[in-house]
Formats: sequence, C-alpha cells, structure tokens
Amino acid sequence: MGSFARSLGLVARRSLETESAVILKEGRANKVPGSLSHALDGTLNAGHDMKVFGLGTLAALAHRPRYARFTASMLGVYEAMERELDAASLHGSDRAPAALVWDAFGPALRRAPSLRADLKDVIESQACHAAAHLPSPATQAYLRAIERAGQRDLEESGATMLGHLYCRYFADLFGGQMLGGPTNAALGLPPQTPRHYRFDFQLPEFSPLSSSSPPSPPSPPTSISPPEKIYGGGEKVESATAAVGDRRLFIEALYRRLNMAGAQLSTAQRTAVVEEALLAFQLNAELYAEEKPLYLDAARGALNVVLGTCFGAVRANL
Repeated sequence: MGSFARSLGLVARRSLETESAVILKEGRANKVPGSLSHALDGTLNAGHDMKVFGLGTLAALAHRPRYARFTASMLGVYEAMERELDAASLHGSDRAPAALVWDAFGPALRRAPSLRADLKDVIESQACHAAAHLPSPATQAYLRAIERAGQRDLEESGATMLGHLYCRYFADLFGGQMLGGPTNAALGLPPQTPRHYRFDFQLPEFSPLSSSSPPSPPSPPTSISPPEKIYGGGEKVESATAAVGDRRLFIEALYRRLNMAGAQLSTAQRTAVVEEALLAFQLNAELYAEEKPLYLDAARGALNVVLGTCFGAVRANL
C-alpha cells in the first residue's frame, strides 16, 4: 500500500510539473535576471516538495471529514494572508510595496470567500464543524508566520508578504487548476465545486509596462536598466477585455507586477521576500503532511478519484 501511494504521489507530481512547465517556459517576466519573479521562481526546486503536496492533496480526498479539516486549515491560511495584504493596501505602496501587487490582483486572487463556501458544503454536523475549525499545530505555526511577515512589512516598508503570496496563489494558478474535477468526483461534491480552484482571469485595468506608471527602482541591478527589462517584455496589456479568461496572460501580468514591487525594494528586502517564500513552502509541506495516515489515506483518496470519475461518466451517459 505504501509503494502504491508513493507511485500516486509521483504521478501527481509529474502531472502538475507538466502543466506548470509550459507557462513557466513561455513566460518572459520571470526570466529577467535580477527581477523578483526570477528570484521567486528559483525557490521552486529548493522549497516546493511536490511529493508531499501530491500525497497530502490525495489524502484530503480520502473522506469528507478529512477534506473538511484540510479546507478549514487552508481557509485559516488564506484569511490570514488576505488580512495582512489588505492592511498593506490600506497603508499604500510607499510603506508597503506588496500593495502594488495586491491592489491590482487581489480581487481576482482572493480565495477566502470561496474556501468558506466550500467548507460549508462538507460540514455534516455540529461536531464536524467544531473539529474542522480547531486549528491544527501546523496551521497555527503557519498563521503566526504570516502575521509576523505582515507586521514586519509595515515596520520596515518591506514586502515579505509577497513570499507568501507567491507560494500559495501561484500554486493555485498553476497546479490547482487541475484539482477541481478530481476533488469533486472523489467526494461527490455539488456541481461547480470546489469553488476555490476557479478563477476569473480578467486582467486589471492598468498598463503594467507604461513608462509613467512603474516607479523607478531605488537600486536596480547594474545589468538591468530599461523599464521593459526590469518588468519583463515590451508590450502593453491595454485592458481587461484583451484577455478575458486567459490564464497565461494573467500569470504573466502578475509576474510583471511582482517585478514592479521588487524594483522598489533594496537588495536585502528582496532577499527577505525570497527567504519568506522558502519558509512558506516549508510551512505548507508541514501542513500537508501533518495528518496521519498519509500514505494510506492518499491511496484511499486516489481510489475515490478513480471511482468517482467512473461513476460520473456512467451517469453522464445514462
């Protein structure tokens, strides 16, 4: 059973890597040397444990109570992140550079309302409700780290919250896009759920590469000076209607906005963002692997996906 679950984790890892690799390979803003996007993408190999992510995701599909506990943990994490990012927006980008990203992309990225609705779908009793809302030790550690990062940003005009934003929201934008269907099938959820994997990929109404809007970087790398090189690419994104529903363009624009925020930071502050992203990956791995049995429930979850998909296909053909 253990080797079977490990194989499932490997399959999940390869599937997610294949989907993510296309966008990562074709993107431009995340290839700019010295940019924040480039540095954050560099944390994937060092920090992102895809095996644990795959196993933890499958284990959450073993049965509804476990999925409810996992969803409640994710809800707590996103509520904490969005609370701190909202605080950054209130203080403005001069004091909190993360606001440059959140002001533009927060409406599309915000996940807490969707997770809250998803949790209601699987809470089957008051006892289950109470258990799901009791933060686990790994969840509590994650929440404390987010709160520390938000406070540090306001005190030091830094942007370490962008490390947390990168870790969670980019995971949703990449691999998370393929998890909605299997989750629905495995747990017999209502149609069009879970909601938190569904995004509206409308681009914000701004031109991220216009010569007047990006702030001048205080200490740009010596080999990067023109704005189109700092932010990535030379073309403009004129309006939201230019790419409604286009996930690739949305992610590219988000990468560029990260570069704009990074250009406001000192070298030490950019390093702090990268280090925070690595910490966020570690905290995610601990959360995904926290509940036991991991391998056995991953196997159960995978079986649920297979059976649920088969039953769904049969019902569709009746």
